Amino acid sequence: MFYGILILLVLGMAFLTAYWMTWQGDAFSPPAIYLYWMSTTFLVRPAFIVFGWDQPHPPSMFPAVPYQEIGMAAAFCAMWLFSYVVGFHALPQVSRNIGKALPRFGDNPDRQAYMIVLAALTSISIAGALYGMAVAGFNFSAAQRAVRMEKLFEGLSFIEKMPGLVAFFCVGGLLMELKARRRGEGSRFFLGVMIVLLLANFTANWTYADRSGIFWPLVALAIGLSTIYRIGLVPIAGSIAAFASLAMLLRRFRFGGEAESAQASGNLAYAITRGLNLNNFDTFMRVVRDWGDRQLRYGEDFWNGIIGVIPRIFWADKPEVINSGVYFARYYNPDKVAGTPITIIGEWYSNFHIPGIIVGGILAGIIYRGVTERYRDYRTNSLSYVAMIYVILNVTAFGVSNGFFRQIILGGAPLLALVVATHLLGRFRAAADQPSRPYFSRRL
Repeated sequence: MFYGILILLVLGMAFLTAYWMTWQGDAFSPPAIYLYWMSTTFLVRPAFIVFGWDQPHPPSMFPAVPYQEIGMAAAFCAMWLFSYVVGFHALPQVSRNIGKALPRFGDNPDRQAYMIVLAALTSISIAGALYGMAVAGFNFSAAQRAVRMEKLFEGLSFIEKMPGLVAFFCVGGLLMELKARRRGEGSRFFLGVMIVLLLANFTANWTYADRSGIFWPLVALAIGLSTIYRIGLVPIAGSIAAFASLAMLLRRFRFGGEAESAQASGNLAYAITRGLNLNNFDTFMRVVRDWGDRQLRYGEDFWNGIIGVIPRIFWADKPEVINSGVYFARYYNPDKVAGTPITIIGEWYSNFHIPGIIVGGILAGIIYRGVTERYRDYRTNSLSYVAMIYVILNVTAFGVSNGFFRQIILGGAPLLALVVATHLLGRFRAAADQPSRPYFSRRL
């Protein structure tokens, strides 16, 4: 165990160093959030294994405590963090130019236009959920299987992503309204509509068996409330832990509770690992152990990620797109259909070996500097704040992965549409000079 604890200490120091060199003086800045998120997979998960709270999965492919695999994975993670810091500071102008491409609300959006657009998008979410329920005979678990396993909305993935997007910006609307009410302004009607729309989109998310579309907006709400009411870090951490417990509970009851093993009910570390998908680290350990420089993909996964976004309606004979997760799963089981996530570090390593880790980390740093520059006003502008969180989770994620272009289309394009639609509707209302305009356009 001593060797394992030493690995964790060194890796923890690497995370703290990267945090200190990039955090921008704010515990909730984009680079800080990025490192929190990375640490759950690359620090918390190996700690579970080292201290014997859980075993690596699948157990048949590892020794009881795979110190060698953990050490190799930790070394590559530290290398990624070092490269990330270099990228964050190396090319600030490039980062700013990248940041300018990210959608952002202005300082004074038309709140009624914002409310109308969110209501319209919620109608799409609810319509999709009702369609899934109707196809499944109004059986909730059957609807979840139809969406997640049988790909009911294949080719229309934006329908599945819509509730998550709208839920985030309902949270933004709530925070915007709460700030207005603290100044003696605001509208109970607007607040009530935001709450109703948020709950409606949570329901649609659960119909699609998408726990992240519930968990992350709640986390964003908790952090946002802390900035308004000056809540300490301990209550915020407690709230996030409670939301994580909710995410684990929702996972257990997906598809009618059929998918979870009995182990989940008796092992908290296992439940956390499965509930938050931390076992991607276990797959990454197999990548660094089994692939080495003998099975390199030489960029094929990233090329597949580019051509994979082209709809088959435009390219009827497009070949099957295999990413690194699918390729790795079939490396062990040729008949396997679904892929196994190998983490972003694993993707770069499996394609370009150690140079790939360095390049991937630098690109991640450049991108997160761009996110930081773009949403500088997230402390005062509630919509910039939720846009920042949404972009981190759904567009930039851990950096430039092999699914980066898909993330831009499925995550970035709907956000851009929301921003543009709100802006255009607001301008139309201003031109029409409706009586309610002065009320809804108060500066926030």
